[in-house]
Amino acid sequence: MKLVPIIDPAIPYKTSPVSKELLDQNCYVRDTSGNPFIGRLHSGESIFPDFFHPRAKIFWSKMFLKLHEEVPFDGIWLDMNEPTSFCDGACFKYPFGLRKSS
Repeated sequence: MKLVPIIDPAIPYKTSPVSKELLDQNCYVRDTSGNPFIGRLHSGESIFPDFFHPRAKIFWSKMFLKLHEEVPFDGIWLDMNEPTSFCDGACFKYPFGLRKSS
């Protein structure tokens, strides 16, 4: 038997410690003002890695290594590698004090 998890790169920012690490690495998708783009998906309000940013590859690899240590898998199915949202544009305007650092 082989395990191939389906991975969606939308990261819930209110409930996931991964979102803090993504914000700390400063490699997330931004809106036109430079703030984190916040979308809504099955996982709720989410932020997204910016796969064009050089540090995103390091961040993403680290997350997969952590997952593989907890649940050894044989491959992945990357379900969506683009920021997708149930809203037209950003769903929220910087809730909970989430703003671009000066």
